[in-house]
Formats: sequence, C-alpha cells, structure tokens
Amino acid sequence: MLTILVPSLTLHLPLPITPDTLVSWLPLYYLLKLLVLAACMYPDRKRNLSHILYYSLIRPYLLKKQSIVDSGMRASANAFRNAAKVVDDAAAKRD
Repeated sequence: MLTILVPSLTLHLPLPITPDTLVSWLPLYYLLKLLVLAACMYPDRKRNLSHILYYSLIRPYLLKKQSIVDSGMRASANAFRNAAKVVDDAAAKRD
C-alpha cells in the first residue's frame, strides 16, 4: 500500500517547476510532509495512514475501474503475444 501512496504524494509532471516546488513556500510544508510520510509508515496497521487511505480512497476507485484495467491488461498481453509471434516467425524464416 505504501508503494502506491507515496508516489502519488509527489506528482511527476513534465513541467520545469514541480508541484512540490510550488507549495514548498507554505509555512511548515516540509514538516507536514514529513509527518504524513511518517504516518504512512507507522507500524500499527489500524493507525497506518497508507492503510487508511488505500482502503478508503484508492481501493474503492480501483474496484470500480477493475473491468477497464483488466481489459486493458488483456489487450496489452495479446499485443505482446502477437509481437512475439511475429518476431519468432521472422527469426524462423531467417534461419
């Protein structure tokens, strides 16, 4: 859960200025960010912020979109299989 949540705290946009830089002028920003990250890594599962956020926000959203994600994964797997088949056929003709 922590591996899903922590990257979402720092948005990676193709901009010269990151959102982290934009809000870093706020008072106590770095202290609050440190506290949020520490709360995400808290060892008690019931009070772990990443556990709470995952099960209250992220998981319900992913469950709603599960069929879309699954169909996209199936389509990409089929595309990779077809590409591998084309490469294998080309290699077999070359030999």
